[in-house]
Amino acid sequence: MILITVLLGSYFTYIQISDAKSTLLTKGHELSRLLATSAEFGILSGNIDLLSPLSQRLLQDPHISDVIFLDADSQLLHREADFPLELEQALNGDKLINNIWYFIMPVKSDPIQVIDHSSDQLHDEQYRENVGWVGILISDQPIIERQRQIIWRSLLLSCIGLITTFMIASRIGNGITRPIAGLSAVIKLLQKGNFSIRATSTSTHELDILAKGINNLAATIEISNRELERRVELATRQLSKTIKQIENKNAELTTARNKADDANRSKDEFLARMSHELRTPLTSVIGFTQMMGQHNTLEQQKQYLQIIDQTSLLLLNIIDDILDFSRLESNAIKLEVIPFDLCAAIQDVIDMLAPSAQQKGLELIFTYSPSLPTLIHGDPTRFRQIISNLVNNAIKFTDSGHVLIRATRISNQASDCLHVEINDTGIGIAEHHKPYLFDAFSQADSSISREYGGSGLGLAIVYRLVTLMHGTIHLDSKEFDGTHITIDLPLQPVQEHKEIKEELKAVIAVYDSYPVLSRAVAEQLRIAGASVTEFNTATELLFNRNPFTHILVGTSLKMTLTESKSLQHKLRIRFRGTKVLLLMPPYQLQDSPDSSLIYLSKPVNPQKLIQIIADTRHTITYEEMKLKPLPVSLQVLVVEDNELNRMLITRILSELGAKVTTATCGEEALEAVRKALPDLVLMDVNMPGMDGITATRHLKDHYPELKIVALTANIAAREQRALRETGVTEILLKPIKIPELHRLLSGLDPANTMSIVDQQYQGCFPSVKSFAFANRLNEEVKRQLDAILQLLLSGQIEKIRTHTHQLIGLAGLYENPELESCVFELHNSIPHGSRQVIWKHYYRLQRAMRNRV
Repeated sequence: MILITVLLGSYFTYIQISDAKSTLLTKGHELSRLLATSAEFGILSGNIDLLSPLSQRLLQDPHISDVIFLDADSQLLHREADFPLELEQALNGDKLINNIWYFIMPVKSDPIQVIDHSSDQLHDEQYRENVGWVGILISDQPIIERQRQIIWRSLLLSCIGLITTFMIASRIGNGITRPIAGLSAVIKLLQKGNFSIRATSTSTHELDILAKGINNLAATIEISNRELERRVELATRQLSKTIKQIENKNAELTTARNKADDANRSKDEFLARMSHELRTPLTSVIGFTQMMGQHNTLEQQKQYLQIIDQTSLLLLNIIDDILDFSRLESNAIKLEVIPFDLCAAIQDVIDMLAPSAQQKGLELIFTYSPSLPTLIHGDPTRFRQIISNLVNNAIKFTDSGHVLIRATRISNQASDCLHVEINDTGIGIAEHHKPYLFDAFSQADSSISREYGGSGLGLAIVYRLVTLMHGTIHLDSKEFDGTHITIDLPLQPVQEHKEIKEELKAVIAVYDSYPVLSRAVAEQLRIAGASVTEFNTATELLFNRNPFTHILVGTSLKMTLTESKSLQHKLRIRFRGTKVLLLMPPYQLQDSPDSSLIYLSKPVNPQKLIQIIADTRHTITYEEMKLKPLPVSLQVLVVEDNELNRMLITRILSELGAKVTTATCGEEALEAVRKALPDLVLMDVNMPGMDGITATRHLKDHYPELKIVALTANIAAREQRALRETGVTEILLKPIKIPELHRLLSGLDPANTMSIVDQQYQGCFPSVKSFAFANRLNEEVKRQLDAILQLLLSGQIEKIRTHTHQLIGLAGLYENPELESCVFELHNSIPHGSRQVIWKHYYRLQRAMRNRV
């Protein structure tokens, strides 16, 4: 009703407003037309006296503001009012200008009839002459006032209608809403549990029926509620009895759990005790092996000692696996995320397991795709543990043939993962045994345990570690037809500067008595860019006449020494002057009879093989690696607090022909410069007492022309700015690259701070890489680790940074990113990390040192 009232009121108001305006327009047209007819003679004769009465009579109408008369040229003849006119716009039709309506009508005269006959053409409009204009100006204000009155009256009537409608609706609605509100209140009380409340009857029949229905429902619920309370009380009594029984059972379970916990603690103590007892003799084996390596032994014996050392470390890792399994059971293992060399980690496992494979006559083959990144983020120890267990299992259950490890990268828009495949030609696994292989202490059957040995923990640990790394493992095998295991792990490459590797432009002939190995080696060489031809037999190779830059021949693991020597002799004679590479078992290695014959040990390391082939194109001799002495003997002051780094830098400078003096701290450096001004100062940045930045600032204040080179292991932007502000000549990163130092001493342009070192000079002098120096380096690292351990035990956390600073410089000498990352994490965790975090990084560093040092 309200909507209809509003619509009708609006409609009628609009109609009345439109009618008022239409009436005005009609009136204006009629008056102007009549005025044009009456004023024809007055305008034609120009008699104003005739026009004035016409306008005065019209002005008696209060709505008319003025009457105007114009001649044929639109010039004003007569008007009554004196307000300004807008004639130019008004002549174009009816116009509303400045709240005044202009109704302009032309005045036309009929032509004089010369011919005395009627003709319709004489009355046509084209024969009528325009003698002037008349105009009536009507004010718009009365119309506006009338429209306002119409609107006000309409609004008044609409309000009266709305009020009347509201009163009628309220009267009718109260008769419905009040009973409904009462029923709603009753229902709310019923919801709150007051089932004794009842609804009152109403005069409305339908609502009265509803009220009676609610009352009946409330009565029924009240009765049901009483019955329910009775049943709940009975169930509560029964539940109390049950709870007492459960409490007794819980007490029994608690006792049983305590016994199980005691048993687990006893087990852990036993494992820890056995781990200690096993580590003690292994420590002696590793120690004496390293001592034997210090003597002048043959290269083959050194390799045997290295294998013994690596195998002993593997045994230590296996002992750790026993403890890891108990930690995996309790979800106590936390994965590390540090950078490490992926292919090197796999190759380490292959080198350690090679003796057991060669003892059974198996070929260990490793291939990888070129898309694999060099460094990835992850846990290198757990990754090696996974590969080691799987490859060891493959060797154990394979009597003949090969074990193939292939690493590839699978990338798509959704993920980037590392895909590792391990294939063997072993006994395989029956279909009904596959579901239980990843269970602890589970093997295919009891006869396998008796024949091959093992506890059955390997695959269980592998499965749990892969799951912990958010990866997947899949096993595919047929009985007597080998096993194929695939692992997919999330790949997190380390963002590193990619070197543009030169293609291996070599023409190589490849033959191995084992075809799978031959194909794998040929595939890796083709990926490196070489042109490769494969041969099926040695005879086919020997009778081939095509030219080759390299001949790669692999001898069988079952070949006798006599057969091996015979093949070598034939190769030397047939391919005289060509580089021949022989892939042989370690026990068949011997001294090369000439420089064109190169012996390589199986299993093949693809990276090492490619590097050797590349290096044979231009072999760098020791004399080529030696840098020329400095043209002028320089006096150099070395300021370094670490004894080993100081000794290393002194040796390098001495071999370059410089005269060296040393200092261990900033104060000693100032004193040494006062005594004798050197040509150059090599200043370590982080030192106890006065650090390198402060010492450099003091020296520059007194000796502004003195050349000072800052040595640091890790240069941050803040430290770099501080060094630049002191006026250092150069900033060199540890470990020091000899060519950089040589060029610096030879007058390298100071603006070229970090020059690129030639590939042939990467690393240190042979004397620096000697075993004796490596032994000193290992001893120094062990000493620093022992000092950190003592400080951790005594709670002197802040003093640890002194030793971690030393380790940063030492770790760089190993050229191992995994090791350097562990040192930096320990160093950076000291200021803000908790003791638990510092212990965690210390154990990680200790394990990385043990695996690499």
